[in-house]
Amino acid sequence: MKCELVISKGPDAEQRFEIAAEGELLLGRGEDCGVRLRDPSVSRHQCRICLEADRVTLIDLSSRWGTLVNGRSIKEGELKSGDHITLGDTEIIILLSSLADDTTLPPRTRPTLDQEPTAEFPQPIFTESFTPPLLPKVAKSPMPAKQKSPKSKSAAMVAQPQSPPSFHPPTAVLDRQFGELNLESVIAIGWTGIVYASTDSQSGDKLAVKIFYPEVLPEGEPRDRFVRAMRTMINVRHDNLVRLHRAGSQRGVCYTVSEFIEGRSAAQLLAASNGAGLDWPSVQHIARGVASALHFAFQNNFVHRNVTPSNILIRESDQTVKLGDLALAKVLIGANAFDVTRTNSILGQLPYLSPEQIEHAPGQNHLSDLYSLGASLYELLTGHPPFRGESASELLRQITSCEPKSIRALRPEVPADFEAIILRLLAKQPQDRFATPMDLWSQLQFKS
Repeated sequence: MKCELVISKGPDAEQRFEIAAEGELLLGRGEDCGVRLRDPSVSRHQCRICLEADRVTLIDLSSRWGTLVNGRSIKEGELKSGDHITLGDTEIIILLSSLADDTTLPPRTRPTLDQEPTAEFPQPIFTESFTPPLLPKVAKSPMPAKQKSPKSKSAAMVAQPQSPPSFHPPTAVLDRQFGELNLESVIAIGWTGIVYASTDSQSGDKLAVKIFYPEVLPEGEPRDRFVRAMRTMINVRHDNLVRLHRAGSQRGVCYTVSEFIEGRSAAQLLAASNGAGLDWPSVQHIARGVASALHFAFQNNFVHRNVTPSNILIRESDQTVKLGDLALAKVLIGANAFDVTRTNSILGQLPYLSPEQIEHAPGQNHLSDLYSLGASLYELLTGHPPFRGESASELLRQITSCEPKSIRALRPEVPADFEAIILRLLAKQPQDRFATPMDLWSQLQFKS
C-alpha cells in the first residue's frame, strides 16, 4: 500500500508527500519533520502518520491546538482514503492506493518561464488547475487559532472561506477505476472536483480526468445542462485552449477527459515567487496567449466568465499558454455569474469579477473576460489583485468605485505601455476597454 498526503489548504497548499511500503512521516514546523509546514499555528512536532502493511495510523504528539480528522479531534486513530486532516490553518487529504498504482508525483513549480530545472524546482507536471480560490485576507487576530474573534459575518467569510463541497474522492472512483479509465495519481484537488492523471490505453497519450463532486452537479437540470454544454465543446480546437476530448455522466458523477498539460499554472508560478510577482516579459507572453484564446472564444460566441491565474496554464515543452475551463462557468452557475459570491464557489472569484458582473448588469460578454484578464495580469506583476478589502462588501465597493494603484510604483521596470494596457483592461465601463480581444493582442506586440 502507498499513502499520499495532499496539502489542500494553507501556506504549503498543493505540495504532496508519500509513504511507500512501510514507514512514517513526522508533520510539524520543526527542521527534523519529514513534512515541514510553514503554518505558524502548527506545533513544532504536530503529529505522526505511520504506514504498516495495510494500516495507516495518525498519532497526535500532544500538539498545542490538537489534530482534527474529518472535523473531530483525535489522539490516535486509523486513517482511510479520503480522510480530511486539519492542523491549524493547514488541511491535508489522505489518499491510499496499492503499490501497483505507484506513479511519480508532480514536483514543485518554479517562478519563471525560461529557467532551467534545478534540484529545488525540477520540471513539474500539472494539468488544469482547480485549486481553492485565494480570497481577500483580513488582518490576523492575535488570538490563538482555536479562539474566535468577534469579526463581522462578511469579514469572517473572507478571512476563513469554507471548505469545498467535499474533499473526499467520490465513491465512484475510490477503486481508481472509472469506466475504461485507470485513474493514476491525483494531480489537483479543488472546489468543484478532483483531477486525476490517466493514460489512453490505445494511443498511450496522457489524459487529465476531472471527476466532479456529486454535490456540484446534482441529478436533474444541472447535470443535463452540463452534458449539453460539454457536448458543444468537444469539437472546439485552438492552440491556446485546453482541449476537451470527451465528457459525460456515469456512476452518479459528471466527468471530463481533457488534454494533459505538462507545465504549471500562472497561480503556481506566482506562489513560487513568494509574492514578488513574475518578470514582465513572462506576463506579457501570458497575456498574448490568453488574448488569442479569448479572441477565438469571442468569434464563436463563448464567454469564459472565469479568467483567473489558476485557469491559465503554461506548457513546459514550448511555453504555449493554455486557457482552461472554457464554458464551464456557465454550466455550473447558469446565466448568473454573480451567484458565486454567495456560495464561495471557485467560479467568479471576487478579485477578478468585473464591475458589471458585481452589479449584475445585463449583457455581460467578452468585455467582462477582458477585465478578468486585466485583474489577473495585475496580480501576476504585483503579487496581489488590483483591489483588496477587509470584507467582501468592501472589496466589491472598491471594484466598482476605486481606481487601481500604479503598477510601476511597485515594479518600475514594467514598461509604461504595458501598464497602460492593463489599466485600460480594468476600466470601470466596458466600452472603455479594448473593443475585442484581437485589439488587445495587437497592442501586446510591443517590445521593450
